[in-house]
Amino acid sequence: MQGIVVLGTLIVVLQGIFSLFQIRYYQRFVKQLVQRYKNKSGYQLNTEVAKNWYSSVVLVVVTNTQGRIIEAYTYSGLTIFSRFTSCEALVGEQTSQELLKEWQVKKSCLHQKVILSFLDKKMKPIT
Repeated sequence: MQGIVVLGTLIVVLQGIFSLFQIRYYQRFVKQLVQRYKNKSGYQLNTEVAKNWYSSVVLVVVTNTQGRIIEAYTYSGLTIFSRFTSCEALVGEQTSQELLKEWQVKKSCLHQKVILSFLDKKMKPIT
């Protein structure tokens, strides 16, 4: 019984440490994107997260003032070895109702859910 408690405590501590590594990686990645567009006007950085009970997907998108997607990256995985990968399916696309409808018919998964959430928010008028 004592071994189970020690093992459980060790797992919780390791998860906390590994979470810090993931947070630092995320912050560095986003900071690099911000630096890339820092002195350029007309660009916007958006992030979106979709979760289920065991996993999550993070979407980072850079758009211009016309709503064209300049860069898009997704981050998913359960370990500290996960990295952002380019989402080529979105790069160069115009945020529009047509793109939203196109993604609504794709296979349902967390990647689709996060992209739909991003597009839905982009399509809502600013009040």
